[in-house]
Amino acid sequence: MGTCNSCCEACGFCEYVDVADKVLWKELNRKQLRPWKIIRLLQTNHASPNATQRNLRGERDTVLHMATRLGNFSIIDELVTQGATLETPSELSDTTPIQHLIKTNRKDLIRFFVEMNLNLSYQHNGETTLTWLVKQKEYCHVLPEIFNALAKSEKADRLSGTNEDQLNALQVCIQENLVVPWEILHAFNFPVDAPTSRGSPSLHFAIEIFHDQAVDRLLEEGASIAGRDKLRRTPLLVAVIVRNANAAQILLDYIFDLTLGSKQARLHDADIGGNTAAHYATVHSRGGILKVLLQAGCSPDAINKDQLSPSA
Repeated sequence: MGTCNSCCEACGFCEYVDVADKVLWKELNRKQLRPWKIIRLLQTNHASPNATQRNLRGERDTVLHMATRLGNFSIIDELVTQGATLETPSELSDTTPIQHLIKTNRKDLIRFFVEMNLNLSYQHNGETTLTWLVKQKEYCHVLPEIFNALAKSEKADRLSGTNEDQLNALQVCIQENLVVPWEILHAFNFPVDAPTSRGSPSLHFAIEIFHDQAVDRLLEEGASIAGRDKLRRTPLLVAVIVRNANAAQILLDYIFDLTLGSKQARLHDADIGGNTAAHYATVHSRGGILKVLLQAGCSPDAINKDQLSPSA
């Protein structure tokens, strides 16, 4: 790795692979920017689109982050074309390039980054781009720019990333009662049943944290009453297991309005061990959940994989 010399205006902490990278940084630091020269360095002189530089405090900056601060589309376009990593954060501002663009309201460049397959699941400071954005009251209005840049076929995969707490953007809204970003997510068809690395869809999560208002809303917005987590548990089973009697009643009211065949199926859904809601109610029942389940039509004689029934 080379060191700075007289042709570089930066300090002795800079990191360069070759002379072309030195000149690239020198051009980016000019008061009068010359995009044509920078593009030529990348195309002809093979300057690295991922070159980095350190300041006197040892904070590392990236070429792409520098270009986003300059806001020059032609330079950014060339860097991305040459293989710049879109997600690498700058230590100078402690932001990723997309976060900087969001803060500066560069909607054109936000769309460009997403169209160029920005990894929306990349975590910086424990948050993905989306879980960070829904928490930012002053910036969450930018969410539509991200959604509009995604093809419909990509939404399920690219929007389901989770933060360090294993929550996706919708679950963060549920946990923190973020009304406005939730409205935006719903308006742009955020996948309401997308499971997280916990294996639990958002309806399960709302039940687990006793957010009964969110349970009601999720059902209204199309959350699946038959959705499963990693242990094959449906929302009704989860409500009984965590002893959330209010959520159990909300789910039963919803099930009651289903067709007869669907109603019977939901009342007798079983998990990976063959246990139904009635099985769990015999162990976890509080507030008369077992009685309510039986009155709703759950069978006391259903058999699990251990050949046990709720009434056993």
